[in-house]
Amino acid sequence: KTSQSSSRYKTLKKKMDVTDKMLPKQSQTQQFSNQAHAIALVVSTVGAMAMLCTIAYSIGNGSGSEQLKAILGMPWGITSLIDLYVGFTIFSMWIWFREQSRAQAIAWTCAMMIGGNFTASVYVLKTLRECGGDVLKFFLGHGSNSHR
Repeated sequence: KTSQSSSRYKTLKKKMDVTDKMLPKQSQTQQFSNQAHAIALVVSTVGAMAMLCTIAYSIGNGSGSEQLKAILGMPWGITSLIDLYVGFTIFSMWIWFREQSRAQAIAWTCAMMIGGNFTASVYVLKTLRECGGDVLKFFLGHGSNSHR
């Protein structure tokens, strides 16, 4: 039995050694992280600005209740709204996963349901600032330290 255990241990150790060799080195991970950080920063900033301009334009030139009735009167209008709120909900799940404070998660979720992708862009900008280029910290938030 001891030789079987020893043999299994050696086999498992070999597999783990191969897995370790397949993983990128820390410097490669950090380099990718810096590239991803820069791209996400640009996309989120452009997204936030585009949404801010579009919301300002819509407030100044649209009649919310009349246009909402028109959208709800079309099958693709209903589909689009459901699609948006499913996406908002999924994004909010990420917020709940990342945030340590329940009060902050509630506030961001409410803002997400009202402000939509403008809020998503601002939240991504916030997390980019907090993570300092660390991809795990960006995606996992307060739980990133337990996954290292």
